[in-house]
Amino acid sequence: MFPPRLNVHLFNKSINSFHFFGVIGFALGLILGLLLSAQLQLKASIVLLLGAIGAATFFGMAFLAKKITGGETIVYYHHEVTIILLCFVVLILLKEPVLPYLDITILGIGTFLAFGRIGCYSVGCCHGRPHKHGVKYGKEHVEAGFTWYYQDVKLLPVQLVESGYVALTVAACIILLVNKVSPGTVLLFYTVIYGLFRFILEFFRGDPERALWMGVSEAQWTTILLIVITFCISFFGWLPLYFWHWVVILVLIIISSLRIIHFHRNISQQLVNSRHIKELADGLAVLDDVVRNPGINTEQINIYNTSSGFALSRGQHENNGRYEYFYTVSYKKQLTIETLRRVALVLKLVNKHYSDFSIKEGQNNIYHILFRGNTAGAESKE
Repeated sequence: MFPPRLNVHLFNKSINSFHFFGVIGFALGLILGLLLSAQLQLKASIVLLLGAIGAATFFGMAFLAKKITGGETIVYYHHEVTIILLCFVVLILLKEPVLPYLDITILGIGTFLAFGRIGCYSVGCCHGRPHKHGVKYGKEHVEAGFTWYYQDVKLLPVQLVESGYVALTVAACIILLVNKVSPGTVLLFYTVIYGLFRFILEFFRGDPERALWMGVSEAQWTTILLIVITFCISFFGWLPLYFWHWVVILVLIIISSLRIIHFHRNISQQLVNSRHIKELADGLAVLDDVVRNPGINTEQINIYNTSSGFALSRGQHENNGRYEYFYTVSYKKQLTIETLRRVALVLKLVNKHYSDFSIKEGQNNIYHILFRGNTAGAESKE
């Protein structure tokens, strides 16, 4: 596994890795489209036009998102759906065969995504959850916008996994095209097969920016919606209809239902998902300021409450020549030892504690998590 680097050095120039791999992906996607158009006896000029629409849509949506949010926000599904819809409208207006060109368009988008995820891996966006077999991002990535509390923490390289899977999906679609399957089959196959894998991969994502509803991410809800919509289109005869399509829908509905039930019944799922971990990290940053600056007014910030009602306070003291770091936590519901252990592991990870911890139960659903630190007076790694 190659190390993630923010920039690619080429011809004595430093190029942002995300932009570098994005340009490569777009160029190769366009070349692939031209080659396939020749194979299928379609017009190269139309493929170039659709490529221009895709590029303009991508940059236009990225610019608009930056104006609204103040930061660079790119959501793959938003771009894919918008590009496909715009290309559909243009093909209708030009009175060109819609499905053959959309088959090629989706493969260009897939090629762009395969290389774009390598760019994501390089800069640290769309990263995975903490795992012992992962990749680390350092200070320079944090300064560039990477999730600060995961600095030097091993994370699953889900971006590379997705890149590889998308590449395989595109390759399979190319084989289908050259074997002259019904027009629209490739568009359908890519949408369903990529969506199924993306749905599963979302469970291993660790970036906090993703919206969640009932424990299911925005991308997972979008996947279900797209696959259901394409099935309905197929049912009415506007796309090919295949048996495996509704089987995938059934699988996704079952998994989503189980996920929602598990999320509401399992408190630990609510307290250690990526968005709540960010809240805990933000709270720890506030509480750390209190510990380091005891002179400031702490009447309202010595206890931090997350949006879910989880309360957290932090302190440290010296005991027999060693530092001890203690956390007091409480919640509106009864916490199990397993849930507390998972919360403690989050605290250990975020605050870079290197020692084991102990958990003690207090009164009124209040619990104490204790980490034993370094020898007093020694330089702390924490």
